[in-house]
This record gives sequence, structure tokens and C-alpha cells, in this order.
Amino acid sequence: MPANSGAGAMVNFNLLIAGVALAAGLLLGGGGVRFWYDRVVLPDAIADTIQQQEKLCLERVTNAAEAARATEQLRQRLAGDAATRAFQQSLADAAQSAAELGRRLEQEETDYAQILAETGRACPLDGPTAEWLLNDG
Repeated sequence: MPANSGAGAMVNFNLLIAGVALAAGLLLGGGGVRFWYDRVVLPDAIADTIQQQEKLCLERVTNAAEAARATEQLRQRLAGDAATRAFQQSLADAAQSAAELGRRLEQEETDYAQILAETGRACPLDGPTAEWLLNDG
């Protein structure tokens, strides 16, 4: 029995060493997982999150800039339309005033010709004849 008990004790000792090695490996392996998580997984996750947030921020800023640009273009177009309408109204008013002035001058000329005719001072020459006399005659 002593020969077997030495072999049995050796097997038990080997099992004990294997158990201790397994426990140490699990304990150290847990620290290794934590080290791997802290040094590899977490920085990658943080970098991915930052990249996603930067992309979303860029989209929001781009969308806001496009909306502001569209709003400014609309404001400028409306201002241009208002200025064009004001100019067209001013032009129509000026044309109406010019037409009224023309009618008034024609009426004054007719009235003056009538006064000259009534007083016997009318000129029997028409416009083209008077021009001919003044320039060619």
C-alpha cells in the first residue's frame, strides 16, 4: 500500500495544484477581461459614440443652416417683390401725371387759341407752315 499511497498522494497533489492554477487563472483572467474591457472595448465604444454624436450634430447644424438660408432667400424675394410693386406703382403714377399734364397743356393751348381768335389776334399758320417759315424761309 505504501507504493499506491504515494501515487495517490501525488495525484491528489497534482489535482490540488491544478485547482489552484485554475482558480488563479480565473482570478487573473477576470482582471484580464477588465483590462481588455477598459483598454479596448470602452475606448472603441466611446469613439463610436462620439463619432455618431458628431455626425448627428453636423446633420442638425446643416439642416439649421439650410433652413436659415431658405428663410433668408424667401425674405429677400419678398423684399424684391415689394420693391418691384412699389416701383411699378410709382411708374404708373408718373405716367398718369404726365398724361394729365398733357391734357391740361392741350386744354390751355385750345383756350389760348380761342382767346386769340376772339380778340382777332389768331395766327392762321399751322405748325408745319410755321416751322417752314422759321427754318427754311
